[in-house]
Amino acid sequence: MLDWLKQTFSRHDAPSPGALARKSEADRLAEAGDVDAARRAYREAVALAPDYAQAWNNLALTYLQTGAFAEAEDALRHAVEAMPGLAAAWVNLASVHEARGDAVAAEKSLAAALAADPASLAARNNLGTLVCAAGRFIDAEAHFRAALAQAPGDAGLRSNLALALRGQGRIDEALEVLRDMPARPEPGLIEAYLLTLNYADGVEPAFVAGEHRRLAGLLGRCSVDLPIAPREDGRPLRVGYVSADFGFHVVSFFLEPVLAAHDRSVVEVFCYFAGNRHDAQTARTRSHAHVWRDIGGMDDATALQVIRADRLDIAVDLSGHTGGHRLPLFAQRIAPVQATWLGYPNTTGVPAMDFRLTDAWADPPGTSESLHTEALVRLPSGFLAYQPRSEAPNVAAPPFRTRGHVTFGCFSNPAKLSDTCLALWAGVLAATPGSRLLVKAQGLEDVRAEARFRARFAATGGDPARLDVSGWEGDFERHLRRYADIDVALDSHPYHGTTTTCEALWMGVPVVTLAGDAHVSRVGVSLLARAGHPEWVATDRDDYVRIAAGLASDREALADHRVNLRGELRASALTDVLRLARALENAYAGMVMQRASEGSCSTG
Repeated sequence: MLDWLKQTFSRHDAPSPGALARKSEADRLAEAGDVDAARRAYREAVALAPDYAQAWNNLALTYLQTGAFAEAEDALRHAVEAMPGLAAAWVNLASVHEARGDAVAAEKSLAAALAADPASLAARNNLGTLVCAAGRFIDAEAHFRAALAQAPGDAGLRSNLALALRGQGRIDEALEVLRDMPARPEPGLIEAYLLTLNYADGVEPAFVAGEHRRLAGLLGRCSVDLPIAPREDGRPLRVGYVSADFGFHVVSFFLEPVLAAHDRSVVEVFCYFAGNRHDAQTARTRSHAHVWRDIGGMDDATALQVIRADRLDIAVDLSGHTGGHRLPLFAQRIAPVQATWLGYPNTTGVPAMDFRLTDAWADPPGTSESLHTEALVRLPSGFLAYQPRSEAPNVAAPPFRTRGHVTFGCFSNPAKLSDTCLALWAGVLAATPGSRLLVKAQGLEDVRAEARFRARFAATGGDPARLDVSGWEGDFERHLRRYADIDVALDSHPYHGTTTTCEALWMGVPVVTLAGDAHVSRVGVSLLARAGHPEWVATDRDDYVRIAAGLASDREALADHRVNLRGELRASALTDVLRLARALENAYAGMVMQRASEGSCSTG
């Protein structure tokens, strides 16, 4: 989000020839990558011309490159005081605020940038990205459309617009924005399109798999052989996990307990953090790694060299086609054995990705192989394990006791709330007189988004008068407390919930899911089977309605579930992290043996 500014001048007199010369030299040094020398030259320039806003701006960038945020902010304050109309400095100041987690200040700085230069694409795009991350998807859409009107061919803006549309549940429109790709699309467009396909309603899994094969093959190929290192000494396997989501993110929540449970005599853990923001969760994840490397700021060539130098036995992608992924590294092969796991509900389509870790519930044998470019490795304990977080409050009494009616609910991502899903829920309400439905999702705090959602629900046969809508809960404990407001959770379809299903069960709320014919629509099958409640898995629409209505009608059983579900979950395979860690370790050893027996680890 940093913005370099070409040479322009303000209302002040032009800088002296000496200051101009020092800035010119500093720019040359910065372009050459000599940050320290560039910084010294910029400081000399501003010493000669204290109102030289462009030099202050570029000096700030040298500080930002080394994470010196206080110094960067000071330099940028000088820049905007000297030239309030310098949009680039306001954009960069917003980046400092964002890095410090101050979204309010960042938005104010970006607004100042647009006031200074309404045509600033950087300010418009960054503001759209900022408000999109906050769940203000309609505002984000407006910013991205305005930017695209200026630069209609910009791939990044198209990807961002699709993200804003996806956040509103407008999946068909998002796909329309992304579908017309150039012959050699940028990785960001590929990522946005393939990820969005997973949410699409009524699209055949074979088509989705075919698109993954077609486009992921463009991320790069390599014919390098990486030999499997001998292990006659019985040394641990060197396993490298690659992800941008080692911070406060659901992937990290599922991964961290596994890293803690790994047998250090079997696995040596390497973590390659492709993100750029560290938080308390990042620190917890890092504490379980033997080796930690920050690769978020590295280009592919540098990261490839760094990771290959570690001589991993296995590299594990945790992202698939989600934000911050480093699939181009896997496409060029960073380890003799490569696998994808946990963070993406589909094939990567990358030819060099050897294996995909899953289970027999989410990917039944004989039905899923053709949908994947990877060989499927089905873990007997399930493809993930849930470890409840310490913030979880105690289970509350069932709300039907005080309200006199059953409340169904779903707290999933709005992108998962397809028309098929809403029609299912409409059927559940129709079959359960007097019941209500609570939908809580990021973005629905916007009255415009709520109105659109209610209209969609009505168009799919639902009664919007029986619909309660709630927005995002910024506090995690407060989010979990909202499960006290629902008696029965209704899973989304075709893209199932994962964390939300686990959370509902932990908070004493039964969950109804509809089994589909691809991993993305069978996650709920896996979770409920291992939680000990396969009877809550529906085989078709009528079955979904029947199960949900049946749960609602048996108030005594609902009360019992409220009391017993947490204990059942604690004793179930779904929370057995140790078992999952051992299964992963066995799977890793088996993958290495299989690849060794094949005799080649090239990507061809």
